[in-house]
Amino acid sequence: MEPGNADLTHYNARCESLRAQGPPTLPSQLATERLINPFLRSREATVLRAVRAHAELSADAAEADVFAALRQWKNDFR
Repeated sequence: MEPGNADLTHYNARCESLRAQGPPTLPSQLATERLINPFLRSREATVLRAVRAHAELSADAAEADVFAALRQWKNDFR
C-alpha cells in the first residue's frame, strides 16, 4: 500500500530481525502504529491514493467509503 513509507520499511526490518533472534515483535507502541498502521493513517494522502486506486473510488469519495474500502482490502488480503 505504501512502498515509500520509510517508517514502515524500518519497522518491517526490525521485526524480521527480532523474529530471526526469537523475541516477540509485540506489543507495539501507539506512536509507532501512528506511523505505519493504515487504519490510523486513513486520512494521509498516500493511504487515500492507494485505497482509492485499489477500490476504484473517485477522488471525492466520502471518508467513510474510503475507510470501508480499506477494511475490505484487509479482509480480502491473502
